[in-house]
Amino acid sequence: MTILTALAACGDDGGSTPIDAAAVSDAAAGQVWIRGNSITGATSKIVLANVTATGGGPSMGAICAQLTTSPASFVAAARTPAMGNPCTLGAEVTFTDGTYAVAAGIYTPGMQTPDLCANTTVTVAGSGDVTLPAFAACP
Repeated sequence: MTILTALAACGDDGGSTPIDAAAVSDAAAGQVWIRGNSITGATSKIVLANVTATGGGPSMGAICAQLTTSPASFVAAARTPAMGNPCTLGAEVTFTDGTYAVAAGIYTPGMQTPDLCANTTVTVAGSGDVTLPAFAACP
């Protein structure tokens, strides 16, 4: 059994919850699951990802994942973004069917500019599941 970590908040509060990757296949309607796989060279950094309308606009959902190993993998459901600390997230977001943009960055804690970026889209048809592409230099 592969255990991955879903994080509701980034920090040292120990608030991560291990989940079985198979459970994601039973996602509730409207959920968007974001995965990162085999991320190397980013130990002690944070992945922040935001889900927006494909035409742009404010974040509709976000994830924050603390990378504690190399390589690191995670899976997390998009949650309501909050003002201020980007790792203070609210409830899981319910998305309507459609296609959404997903923009992610690997950040050094405390920094506002990502070290590396990844962009993709996710299609929600009932629910959505997206694996981030390889992180690369930010545009």
